[in-house]
Amino acid sequence: MKKFSEDNPKVPVYAVNVSNIRDIHPQYGINVVPAVILFKNGEPWQFIFGVQSNEYYKKLLVTAPPKVSDGKGQKTHRVTIYTTPSCPWCNATKAYLRQHNIPFREIDVSKNPSAAAELVRRSGQRGVPQTDIDGTIVVGFDKPKLNKLLGIVEQ
Repeated sequence: MKKFSEDNPKVPVYAVNVSNIRDIHPQYGINVVPAVILFKNGEPWQFIFGVQSNEYYKKLLVTAPPKVSDGKGQKTHRVTIYTTPSCPWCNATKAYLRQHNIPFREIDVSKNPSAAAELVRRSGQRGVPQTDIDGTIVVGFDKPKLNKLLGIVEQ
């Protein structure tokens, strides 16, 4: 993050040392370090766990997301991923979406019981991750299904 911050001075970056400031991580449900919280309009928008490269942050925060063609023009898919903080496959799915510059909204079902109930009603499944892509639910980290729905072509 330090290199990213130096290379991109227009993007505000704030670092918190959890050894010195102990009350912020429980407020956001952070239980691993390093962790990065991205805010949009003053609200937590995305959580990133683990060490990431300068290029990763540049793609995520500086580069505009790609438009995906639906044959009728350009559009961006509506993607919502339902997660829990302790789910490794949730983190893998989010990392995969970020790798392909797919913007998404994240909902932590451990903190939102009504979202969890709605998810079970829609998919019949309790497990996470579950990814809603334009109204179609993908259960688990199912790369082939994600690729098909998002138009991702892996090389």
